[in-house]
Amino acid sequence: MQDQLKSISTPDSLFHDGNPATGELGTVVTADWLNSMQSAVQSTQQELLAVINSNNGQKADPTRQDQLLQAMRNISWGGNNKPTTLAGYGIAIASQAEAEAGTDNVKAMTPLRVEQALNALGLSGYAKVITSGSLQAVRPNGLYHIDSNLVSGTPDKSNGMLLVNFLNDKWGSQVYWMWGGATYEQRLENGNWQPWVKLLKTGQQSTLADYGITDAASKTDLQKAVNDLVAGAPGALNTLQELAAALGNDANYAASITKQLSGKADKATTLSGYGISDAFPLRPPLGAGVDLNTVQDTGIFHQPRNANISTGQNYPAELAGMLMVYSSESMVYQIYLPYDGSNISWRVGYNKNWSIWKRSVDSTYVDTKAKTEADRGRDEAIKSTNKHFPGQLVPMFTSKPPAGLLICNGAAVSRDIYPDLFSAIGTTYGAGDGTKTFNLPNIPDGFAMLAANGTPVGAITQGEIKSHAHATNSSVDEAGGHLHGMNLTSQGGNSNPAGAVASAGYNWTGYNPSPMNIAGAHTHNITVNIQATGSPNNYASGMKVTICIAY
Repeated sequence: MQDQLKSISTPDSLFHDGNPATGELGTVVTADWLNSMQSAVQSTQQELLAVINSNNGQKADPTRQDQLLQAMRNISWGGNNKPTTLAGYGIAIASQAEAEAGTDNVKAMTPLRVEQALNALGLSGYAKVITSGSLQAVRPNGLYHIDSNLVSGTPDKSNGMLLVNFLNDKWGSQVYWMWGGATYEQRLENGNWQPWVKLLKTGQQSTLADYGITDAASKTDLQKAVNDLVAGAPGALNTLQELAAALGNDANYAASITKQLSGKADKATTLSGYGISDAFPLRPPLGAGVDLNTVQDTGIFHQPRNANISTGQNYPAELAGMLMVYSSESMVYQIYLPYDGSNISWRVGYNKNWSIWKRSVDSTYVDTKAKTEADRGRDEAIKSTNKHFPGQLVPMFTSKPPAGLLICNGAAVSRDIYPDLFSAIGTTYGAGDGTKTFNLPNIPDGFAMLAANGTPVGAITQGEIKSHAHATNSSVDEAGGHLHGMNLTSQGGNSNPAGAVASAGYNWTGYNPSPMNIAGAHTHNITVNIQATGSPNNYASGMKVTICIAY
């Protein structure tokens, strides 16, 4: 450590203001004095930081004011000055008045204070036994026996005593004494219950672990560090000041020693062993019948079997693979990688509403030996590798379409879940409920016809057949055979005598009409046979497939 800071060079070693009335000047602070002051302060800080860092590698925290105190206590407790009382460890003990008032939520209570608090409540050993409901709903303030097998919300599945103290419905606390000695405390802060905190474990507290302290150096660790630090030093170097002088007031002493100690300290086997608490955790494998909508804990999950997916729900593919989940407030992100490396699918859940799975990378369409930014999956690559465009008609040889396709059956679907498809076709095939849904095209059994100029997309064309001729056979039946009657009347005569030969110059006189009777009105039947072939439906020859639309 640097020598003591020199006093200011004035007769009384004090600073003085100037006096304009007398012309007296104020104390002049020289650069030399300021530099020496800066050096002294820095040296002192380095010494203090070295002590703080010796407390299990603790770093300076400007928001705390107890780091030096903790470091000194750890150094002291590693020797022969280990405290023998709770107060010696800095644990505040409630006074009798505080125990009886029951208003303090911070200080611990000894058995005597607990007895005094119980006496103040006047329970006299007749506390009520709680056998149903939630522990957090116990009212009014007081002491209760708890049957943990019948009551929810206990910190441990062990029976015990519960001390209830509420200021109002939003602020209060509970202290739970488990049979066996462990003590827990829980607080209600502005209507929100905080987790149970273990104050004391069963039996006498003799280690840091008893107080829930897991990241502090043990007595053995500190003793070893001190021994390694002074190993081989002469017996005369028995104080820190002497050691500092022997080390030449090395400003990097703490870093140097920490580096040396890190090479000798036991290596941790887990991330938590190094104090890493925000790493992506590995989660247990997924079994059969798992709905991925319910998998919302941050971490990496493995689905080891294809068969498990057949009984599960909301998987993007029927292939075993790895599921990565990140949860933050009301949002959950999921990424799924099948074991065969064929693609990567992702989706997002917001307030328990999930988007559809989207396939961002597909090995079938991305060159694994790509050399350009687009080939490596940038925006240009994603656009160029899409299999289908929203609104594209896609025939499938499967009865159940894969992700990215919907059957053209006229169903009403969500505008929010399928925004690209809604943007492409709008309400051409139906407006759904008018606000949240729209209808898919409804293509009945038959063909989806192509629309050219003049016929709008979405128009329905009725089935027709091409103009053609049929062969026919016809016949006329025989009917209506009949006779006609005739009336013959002789009238008048001639001027020739009977038996005379007519000759020129003779004149005939009179007439002989012969009328025919009308009869025989009838009809004829004509039969025409048209030979018919084909199906009752207007189908072309071919195979039936599922008609889908891409979204």
